[in-house]
Amino acid sequence: MKDNRNLDFKILEALSVEYPSVYYVDLDKDTFILYRLEGDLNTEARGLAKSTNCLTQTLLDIIDIVVVDEQKEYMKRETDRKKVKKRLEAEGSFVLRYRAEPNLSGREFFEMLFVKVGDEGNAVIAFRCVDDLARQLETTMAERDLAKEELARNRVETERTLSNLSTGLWTMERREGKEPKMYMDSTIRMLLGQGFLADEEDTYQEWLGRIHNEDRKNVITSLRSMSRENFSESTYRWKHPLKGWIWLRAGGAQVESTEKDVLQYRGYVVNITESIEKEEASKKKLQSAYDSVNEKNKELQEQMQIVGGLMKSFVAIYYVDRFDGSFEEIGASDSIRELFDSKGDIQKSFLNWCYFAVKEHSRDSYIEFVNLFTLMKRIGDKEFIACEYEDSVVGWSRALWIPTDYEKGIPKHFLFAVQDIDEEKRMKNHLLEISEIDGMTKIRNRTSGQKQVSELLKERTAGLFCIMDCDHFKLINDTHGHAVGDQVLIEIANCLKQSFRDVDVTMRLGGDEFGFYITGKNTRLIYKKSVERFFSKIKKISIEQLQDINVCVSVGAVEYDGSYKTSFDELYTAADRAMYLSKKHEGNYLTFSDKEPTEASE
Repeated sequence: MKDNRNLDFKILEALSVEYPSVYYVDLDKDTFILYRLEGDLNTEARGLAKSTNCLTQTLLDIIDIVVVDEQKEYMKRETDRKKVKKRLEAEGSFVLRYRAEPNLSGREFFEMLFVKVGDEGNAVIAFRCVDDLARQLETTMAERDLAKEELARNRVETERTLSNLSTGLWTMERREGKEPKMYMDSTIRMLLGQGFLADEEDTYQEWLGRIHNEDRKNVITSLRSMSRENFSESTYRWKHPLKGWIWLRAGGAQVESTEKDVLQYRGYVVNITESIEKEEASKKKLQSAYDSVNEKNKELQEQMQIVGGLMKSFVAIYYVDRFDGSFEEIGASDSIRELFDSKGDIQKSFLNWCYFAVKEHSRDSYIEFVNLFTLMKRIGDKEFIACEYEDSVVGWSRALWIPTDYEKGIPKHFLFAVQDIDEEKRMKNHLLEISEIDGMTKIRNRTSGQKQVSELLKERTAGLFCIMDCDHFKLINDTHGHAVGDQVLIEIANCLKQSFRDVDVTMRLGGDEFGFYITGKNTRLIYKKSVERFFSKIKKISIEQLQDINVCVSVGAVEYDGSYKTSFDELYTAADRAMYLSKKHEGNYLTFSDKEPTEASE
């Protein structure tokens, strides 16, 4: 096997940035040379990697020690030396991802990269931890479960906000053997044309019938894929009664139904016609630029004249040679130009931008997107590929790879373009906030709060879970009216926000019932003092219409030390029992549950 010092320098340099553990292997001789070994392998695996140079045995030993049982056979089969060689000859490089035993290093998800080097059976194998990437992939949109009582109370405010964004809300009900019923708010009716959708019995069919024939199948598939765990979104053309064809984006998920044998779904519709038209105009300008470059083969200055107008839509455009990584700037903002050295390698400039500007939560996806070594495989026969990321200069951006200068059907160069999408992201985040925040009290609603507490429990985060309700709240409503009752709920929510930290979770569970989770493992005495601090703020609530009546709450609490698995429902049940014991006492009262919640099943 050749000395690893003769390896292609660019490959090693690129891998060293992303992969702490790197091996140079000879697949024909079944041997390897350790190029770099840092951090990501546990102690036993590091020892094996240094004790022998037999590739097959070392990989088998590492898999037996590190990989979880359910993936061991798969990893042994996929890392078979003959299979690896055959696959590298066909693909040039590939990646295997696996889960590690959590009790070995505390990290769970890893990636093994294989890259062919030369034509003599040589390759590079590299390892790295990809926990952050795995968590991003597992994250889904929050459920949009808005209770009917909350929706009715906040409809005017919500519709006014969404109307400004050209966005409306819809609800659909499915009953076995019956046509779906669809209800759309006033914003959607205005958006889709006055007088349209007057009768909910016909709304679904009329809405579906106006979808473009080429888009209808995808929309129906999107509707059928909605569930409580899966938020589904689709973009389609819709025939407006007056404006003709417009572009809409709709999304939604299944929510809890108040009726038996009825499946209920809720979501939004937004008119994106203007955005689509701008995007199509930008594509036409880009295509015009590509055609001119291919036909006339002009120099860089000519290319700048052709594509200069695109800088209104893009904050940076570079012309990149995919073979040697050299590049030329077509146009870029000053802040981006400072970190891109046009005399150097584009990969180095990407890394500069990544570590000086790209925010940490976006770095893994950005590095994978800009990797020239895997670009051809990822783009295939697509017209372009895109990646969204957040940086400290532009905000949210969308980067694009666009192939150009084809020779025998293969692109020699690419355009790398960066588009500012910060305003679009802010709109989406605003819609997400509307779905997670209780409209009246401005704290988390039950769905959002339950999800956040469940994530903390999944991570075994110790703390105190409490639920409470307002004493004699029905009497307050009946005697002084719902407006005063609503003010009481708002004041209680304000006390929760003032009493607890950002790392704690506060939520309105429904009606006059609230919940909160105080994170951190503490003694019962410290937990009690935290709740008493909340009680002291409750005592200061002053509402003129209540006169001499004091607002009081009853609290039930359950402690969780993080030593076992449990669930939100288990904690809720235990705290609920304790709360009803508190209601036997007058005034603000706290009762701890003496019965620990049962351990949740796997």
